[in-house]
Amino acid sequence: MSISKFSTVLCVAFFFGSGIATDFRAGASLFVQHYYKTFDENRANLAMFYEENSQLQFDDDKFIGREEIMKKLTIGWPYGTVQHVVTNVDALPMITETSRAILVVVLGKLQTFDFTDTFILVKNGSKKWVISKEIFRVALQHG
Repeated sequence: MSISKFSTVLCVAFFFGSGIATDFRAGASLFVQHYYKTFDENRANLAMFYEENSQLQFDDDKFIGREEIMKKLTIGWPYGTVQHVVTNVDALPMITETSRAILVVVLGKLQTFDFTDTFILVKNGSKKWVISKEIFRVALQHG
């Protein structure tokens, strides 16, 4: 699915006209599917999800802007080729008088460890949903 089709699906999935998101969970699930499919198949294409003011916290390291984030997710990714297995997706709308956003929390598995990935999605100037903030944390198995 192209990013424009993806954004169209998200725009349809999220109805903010009355200030209430009626199907934000379905839109969040679509986002998660598309994001991890892109991550697993062609990580360089993840750039379409980020903007210059996007932020990523990867465990204890912080990255600001599309370029820094993409360096981390491509060159600096410490786990090689991966296949994300998503076990749970939670989502909540974040609605104020001046902004609309979606909080998405993902639990999943990679090779030998679990992970959590938390996103705040916002609409950019082109009315496309992008990642404003992301926190990725691995949960290494002990013992």
